[in-house]
Amino acid sequence: MARQRWVRGVATVGMAAAAALVAPAAPAGAVEVSTGAELTAAWSDPTVTEIVMTADVELGCEDRSRGPAFPPVVLDGQGHVATVNCTDAALGGTTQTNGTMTLVDVGLIGPEADFSATLRGNTITLDGVHLMGRNDHSIVQHFGSTLRVTDSTIETQGAGLAVESDGDTRLERTRITGTGSGVFTSGGDQPDALAIVDSSIDVAGAGVTTEQPTVIERSSIRGDLNTISTAGGDESVITDSTLVVGVGIDMPEGGAIRIAGATEVLFDQVTVVPDDPTVPGLVPAVRTINSRLTVHASVLVGRTGQPVCVGPVLSEGDSVAGDDSCGLDGPGDQVIADGGLEAYDPDARFAPPVVDGPLMDAVVDCTSTADQRGEPRPSGPACDIGAIEIQVPEPPPGSSSSVPAGPPPAVAPPATPVAGPARFTG
Repeated sequence: MARQRWVRGVATVGMAAAAALVAPAAPAGAVEVSTGAELTAAWSDPTVTEIVMTADVELGCEDRSRGPAFPPVVLDGQGHVATVNCTDAALGGTTQTNGTMTLVDVGLIGPEADFSATLRGNTITLDGVHLMGRNDHSIVQHFGSTLRVTDSTIETQGAGLAVESDGDTRLERTRITGTGSGVFTSGGDQPDALAIVDSSIDVAGAGVTTEQPTVIERSSIRGDLNTISTAGGDESVITDSTLVVGVGIDMPEGGAIRIAGATEVLFDQVTVVPDDPTVPGLVPAVRTINSRLTVHASVLVGRTGQPVCVGPVLSEGDSVAGDDSCGLDGPGDQVIADGGLEAYDPDARFAPPVVDGPLMDAVVDCTSTADQRGEPRPSGPACDIGAIEIQVPEPPPGSSSSVPAGPPPAVAPPATPVAGPARFTG
């Protein structure tokens, strides 16, 4: 069906028709919008299933909500930006729906009102979206079935992604930055309720706070207040990832990585490393409270002035700790002050092993096939300990030796979206 342009309640095919024809009560299919008023009108129309932005828009305090009976809606921004200029917290969000919404290739700048979400919804899919919050609450408030975020960037000043539901959440190839927190989930008992894959979180607040089963793969998590906090009595698995220890917040039973509430967590090929080991920390790198943390082929290093671990840590072997506070006693476990790591690189978001150091080719029982960057494991006779695998070039024909390639190159962060007709590539 051909797209119509939605103009303040009039569906037109030209300016002359606009003056004479009143739109039917239920314009069908996809519509194009070029102003905030048009977007609001199209969003609140129960027969519109696709909205295509043809220009940047500014949104006021109009109510942009859909009830549960509305059909699924797709907002295709085509690289354009929707900016919310509203100080009414009740109406400040960009869009809200109790049904299903998909946002593609659009920039969303949230309202300035405090305690207001940029997006509220039940079943939400974000693909190639750039979200920027301007308040002290959440960017996405998800209270329903599923939330999927792919190839997107999020700048947060408040709670970031606030998931308060029995649904599951998945972030893939997505980066969260800002002065607020990253991901907060509560409630729910579904397996793999929170998944963070090939993504990075680097925030001044809390990185990931979860009360649901959590899977983190090939990702980097950093938060100044804490890196990860788990609770809820569920099993979680973190693999091939870097967990970065910030300064932390001085509080009873605090830790950069806090495993609590009868939770069982496995670190497999994980690197826990301070962003700056010369700056004293306020909390241990890892604290376990009435919970179980098991490590395998992982590196645990803390900040100056704090023990690496407080509370029991179980080991399946081939792991390294920066001091003896973790009590690692598995086969092949070692205590090395700097963990055998190069310095943490904030641009690449990892700390590689020292070439020819104690982490290289040291994993006897390696089940991982790719490191944090997606590089193959093993590269050499065995896997390296931690999140990063040093890539060793193949020896030339006739040669029986190989030379390490050196530390892996830095990975450039995703491109920063630019307001206007330019497309957001994530």
